[in-house]
Amino acid sequence: MVISRSSVILTKTGYKICEIGEIPEEWDLKPFGEILQIRKRKTSEKLEKLYTIPMDLIPENGTYCEYKAIESNEVIPPTYCEAGDILLPKITPSVENGKLGIVPNLPTGFALATSEVYPIVPGNTLTNLFTFYLLKMDLFRKPLINSMVGTTGRQRVPKDSLFNLMFPVPTITEQNKITDILSTADDAIHKVNEQIALTQQLKKGLMQKLLTRGISHTRFKKTEIGEIPEEWGCVELGDPRITVKARAGGTPLRSVKEYYENGTIPFVKIEDMVNSPKFIVKTTEFITEYGLRNSSSWLTPVDSILYSMYASYGKVSINKIPVATNQAILSLIPNESNVSVDFLYYELENKKDSLRPYLRTTTQDNLNANIVTKLCIALPPMAEQQKIAEILSTVDSKLELLRRKKEKLEVLKKGLMNHLLTGKVRVKV
Repeated sequence: MVISRSSVILTKTGYKICEIGEIPEEWDLKPFGEILQIRKRKTSEKLEKLYTIPMDLIPENGTYCEYKAIESNEVIPPTYCEAGDILLPKITPSVENGKLGIVPNLPTGFALATSEVYPIVPGNTLTNLFTFYLLKMDLFRKPLINSMVGTTGRQRVPKDSLFNLMFPVPTITEQNKITDILSTADDAIHKVNEQIALTQQLKKGLMQKLLTRGISHTRFKKTEIGEIPEEWGCVELGDPRITVKARAGGTPLRSVKEYYENGTIPFVKIEDMVNSPKFIVKTTEFITEYGLRNSSSWLTPVDSILYSMYASYGKVSINKIPVATNQAILSLIPNESNVSVDFLYYELENKKDSLRPYLRTTTQDNLNANIVTKLCIALPPMAEQQKIAEILSTVDSKLELLRRKKEKLEVLKKGLMNHLLTGKVRVKV
């Protein structure tokens, strides 16, 4: 019998093949159901003040959950959990978004969490931090996502799928060494997040001051948008002095493959705007010339303003490439003789809350082109617009550097998790 080399699985010395790939020979591989438990429901004590953990206080990126106090006569969530438990969401989209958190130390020692989580109790085999990082890995998270059942929008992870996960089990000493390294990476990411938050706060303060008081003004006038410098104008966004064209896009029929296949025209969706802090330089999808001609979409020239009107309303971007957009996005071509595109970007970013009263709520919060173009904006002289935009752009540049630093740290952490939690790289014990 001849055995081809390709049919033989070769393992590194000191490793063994198992269901999750190669792991060190001395590590065990055990199902969740044998080494971890889901905490059973328990009647909470009669206390004047209780602590709850709703879904929005379970982090997507951090390690520990936050909590809030409620009075004992308020509606009490049903899921009992204690400090050190790991809260794993079981419902869409929280599972897919990576939400996961460890219950922190609490004044009462316990909390009451949303019903849409599994409170996982670490045993003697795995530490809570090691378990936490395992459940963050795609290797274990994806099988849970793929196992979800239920109606659209209400899909949940079955308990059996969780119990059947096979986890690698190193010694407690090695687990602690691994989690020390990963916690150091998390600390570095947390520090960058704090810097980002402080810089965003600085930007917000500067925008509120510069876009209403300007630079070195002493005399002001009252207008429908509040006090502004006497030299400034107050003009509707749709006025020809501000925009020469304002029009929403459209989505070519998804059922016609010729509208998309081998497309070369960048097609902007709100997700692209959310993922781009200020400038659109690439998109995740493209359409063809044929698709453009046979839809209500149109080619928006470079250095136009893109304004989101649906769901994530009020998001603003500047396109640095010619693009088409879907119907959720209003494209505005600025009148370059009167307005700086960068100034207009910041002015609209600062005006988001003023449009909140005009939202039309159906299944999501929506605006329309008529509402947006009637928005009044302050209009300084061009030279002052450029100075204001330059100051705010400097802060945005710092934010972009911090975001890139965070992205690099997150890539580093993901690599560390993939190597350390499966034993591909060993730590000294």
